[in-house]
Amino acid sequence: MGLELNHNTVPSGSPYYMGTGGTFVAKPPATIRQNGQGLDVVAGYASVEWSWPYLTAVDFRWWTTTLLNLEPSAVYSHAILYDYNGWLTTYSNCCVHRPTFSHVQGDTFFDVKVVIDMLF
Repeated sequence: MGLELNHNTVPSGSPYYMGTGGTFVAKPPATIRQNGQGLDVVAGYASVEWSWPYLTAVDFRWWTTTLLNLEPSAVYSHAILYDYNGWLTTYSNCCVHRPTFSHVQGDTFFDVKVVIDMLF
């Protein structure tokens, strides 16, 4: 089973495959304080930051057009992503944000980062 967002399989060829060019950082909900017994209290939801040194225009536009339909962000009711334990996990909610980048040279976007949050 591959990674999915809104029932769209994330392209598995380079650079999308995490081992061949992307950095995938899954984060658990943030610890905001400790309770009276010293146990951590968390707030919010899990999130993912996915980054690449560069993406071609075609790869970049998969995110902006195929997935986001040119919107700045979108909430979906289906995602299959790795969690912070490295387990492939199915989520019933996620918010995908438009990719950011540092600059474009020719048909290449550099220092690309996608944030996917509100994972539950």
